[in-house]
Amino acid sequence: TGYDRKNLFIYLSGRSERGEGLYSQWELQRGFLKGNSFVCVNINPFKDKRQVYQLKLSPFGDIRFFHIRRDSKWGLYRSSISDVSKIEVKVKRLRDGKWNTYIKIPFSKLKSSPQKKSQWDFNVHCNPALGRGGDYAWNAAFGTGQMGNPLRLGIIQFV
Repeated sequence: TGYDRKNLFIYLSGRSERGEGLYSQWELQRGFLKGNSFVCVNINPFKDKRQVYQLKLSPFGDIRFFHIRRDSKWGLYRSSISDVSKIEVKVKRLRDGKWNTYIKIPFSKLKSSPQKKSQWDFNVHCNPALGRGGDYAWNAAFGTGQMGNPLRLGIIQFV
């Protein structure tokens, strides 16, 4: 992960236990997968434990972008952000079920820019096989299963 004055850059690399069979499964389910998350990035620049910007990606680079808010009375609610212009995603298939994903998110989409030494809430989860078996990676306690829950984020440190 890195950044410049205008953008946050995220680079993910992964491997599926399905090996080469992963890619043919992606192709067979192309229409279905456009609406499902292969990689999901959760970012809260405000560190308020009440909101998160969520970027969901398909294995084909399709993007869905949400703003999720947590309300003590009503719980979590999510609104879709339809303008995904200037967000860049590249998914590269390697060999044996390995893949790389490059993501560029303009800070303007996150309504904030980092200051030196600031910390943002951050989390990534990945499901390359899209719900099948143990082929799932998550970097925080899964608990309630609410992947966009602002209470379940780690941190990213800007230097």
